Amino acid sequence: MKLAVTSDLHLPLTPASVIIDLAAEMATFSPQAVVLAGDLGESLPDVQRCLHLFKGLVDCPILVLAGNHDLWIPLGYRGLSSQALWVKYLPELVEQAGCTWFEGQALIAEGVAVAGTIAWYDYSGVDPSIHASAETFAREKRYFNPDGVRIDWPWTDPQFAGMVSVPFLATLDRLEADLTVRQTVVVTHVPLLDCQMCRNPDNPDWSFSNAYFGNLTLGDQVLQRTKVTHIISGHTHVGRESLVKLTDGRTIHCWVLNSHCSRPAWLGITLPEPVS
Repeated sequence: MKLAVTSDLHLPLTPASVIIDLAAEMATFSPQAVVLAGDLGESLPDVQRCLHLFKGLVDCPILVLAGNHDLWIPLGYRGLSSQALWVKYLPELVEQAGCTWFEGQALIAEGVAVAGTIAWYDYSGVDPSIHASAETFAREKRYFNPDGVRIDWPWTDPQFAGMVSVPFLATLDRLEADLTVRQTVVVTHVPLLDCQMCRNPDNPDWSFSNAYFGNLTLGDQVLQRTKVTHIISGHTHVGRESLVKLTDGRTIHCWVLNSHCSRPAWLGITLPEPVS
């Protein structure tokens, strides 16, 4: 199975011409599925345009996850909420574009499963040197992350993170029980493991703001699913690749895509991976 993953395209901050070039390059990989792992655009119409760019160039299923930017409400805008985007408008738009809303879902091909979620941050990614309450992280978020003023829904960050984790973990459990599945690739917007986090202990603001860039709680739960072999994430704009060796002998191959405004990136993997 050949899988291609990209994230953090941020149309129109990234020009459409750049995204077209990226999609065309991904198409040359001849993937059996493409995952767009969040932050496709800066508004609902931008997300729609981004999807149509890919549909015109990629001839395979396109699996779509939301990112935090996809849920932003324009400043001063009334009549639309982040909750409505999440529950109704984004899933509908994705399906109308001929793509698949991939939140909490899985694709199985040739014994390989791909499962995805936004994996919202729950503050567990904060640097260990920072000791603060969930209330403090929520109150201070607007000074460290635009989500603090651009996301308007009724849930706290830990509540939403927990809410999306439940169906996602249930999907992983179904894959664990599925005898046709040999291995599972997990794709998220928000990173799940400490090795995916970008630490800068000499910068207190950076250390604090990592609360909004990881969900290590979910990561611990994902690692308990024995078929998981790969974790691919976005969100931080800082590329990382690592191998996580677990005590039970398993090794998990992990990435954060080095994708950000004006310079989007993608990852192509062929499964099972060749033995080196």
